[in-house]
Amino acid sequence: MIDECKKKPRFVFFDLDGTLYDVVAATDAALAAALKIGCDLLELDKELVPHYTKIFWQEYFRYAKEAQTTEPAEMLSVLLCRTIYSAALEAKANQALWNRLARVWLDQFMVNVKPFPQVNELLDRLQKGGIGCGLISNGVGKWQRLKLTALGIDGYFAEENLFFSDEQGLAKPEAGIFQLALDSCALTASEVIFVGDSPVTDVPGALAVGLTMIWLNRYELTSPNVGNLPGQLFQVESFSQAAKLINRLLFWN
Repeated sequence: MIDECKKKPRFVFFDLDGTLYDVVAATDAALAAALKIGCDLLELDKELVPHYTKIFWQEYFRYAKEAQTTEPAEMLSVLLCRTIYSAALEAKANQALWNRLARVWLDQFMVNVKPFPQVNELLDRLQKGGIGCGLISNGVGKWQRLKLTALGIDGYFAEENLFFSDEQGLAKPEAGIFQLALDSCALTASEVIFVGDSPVTDVPGALAVGLTMIWLNRYELTSPNVGNLPGQLFQVESFSQAAKLINRLLFWN
């Protein structure tokens, strides 16, 4: 139930990957394209692409810890090499090949990033209603900006409202990156909404600084234990539901 004694929110921050678009679908489509070309060049059976896809994700989670980044684009050539390389292919496989497949992945990824339904409609209404919009993301800034352009929504976000972990030296769920974003608005915490899909990185940090948190729980994950954190938590199952809730929170009379 909405507390009408509080001020209406005047700013909305979003997570990007998995919140405004389906990052898994875009990644898998790009990966399939790169692996098929890799199989052709290395004379491998393309029927094994689903097998190589599983290996890719195994290597991703392993290497992400080593490289301390969650952005696949930062480690594509290494991941693709680890995915389909073997000693028997050593004579044919080289860094130029992995770089070529990485470029295929990047091109196909940007083609396949599509906003979730109602993203553009909501952003348009927020803009017309004078509601500020920003991003708080653990993604690498240079890639996140390219994704915004590919999604066709970069015009809704002013540069000063983009908070990326590599540029801020802070990463979600650290409360500090949420506080920096809040300070940039010059608003109270209760006047700012944050929308994200991760119960681990999004929910606790936003609530810790008192933001209104809308958690996109598409996969029926277990609710995080937020204790007595000062923010207010809402849970929805889709971006469409999130859009309806944001409209209620922002535009009630």
